[in-house]
Parts: sequence; C-alpha cells; structure tokens
Amino acid sequence: MSLALDESENAIDEKVHNNGVDVLIDKEVQLYLTEGRPIIIDYHTSKYGSGFIIDTGVSCGC
Repeated sequence: MSLALDESENAIDEKVHNNGVDVLIDKEVQLYLTEGRPIIIDYHTSKYGSGFIIDTGVSCGC
C-alpha cells in the first residue's frame, strides 16, 4: 500500500469528505477501511528524514 498525491478522480475511486477535505480512496485501500480497524496516517519528522507513516494497528512478524 502506498500514499500518493493524485489530483485526478478515477471511476474506481470513492470520494470522502471529512473536516473540509475531499479524499479519494482507491478500491484496494478501501478493503482495509471496511475491516473496521482504525488507520492512522501521520506525518513524522526525525533526524533521519521525514515522511508519512501509515499505522494499521497490525504488527509484522518480520
């Protein structure tokens, strides 16, 4: 799963309006949302760099 800025709306996208912001959700990502688990998207900055962190609450056994 990735996060990208896309200004074009596709027929397979779902448009969600929340807190004055329109968000387009791809059908593949929508599967994660319908499972009922919270997803937190946060922008993080550290001494190593900055970027978005997507937390689904599922830990990886890697």
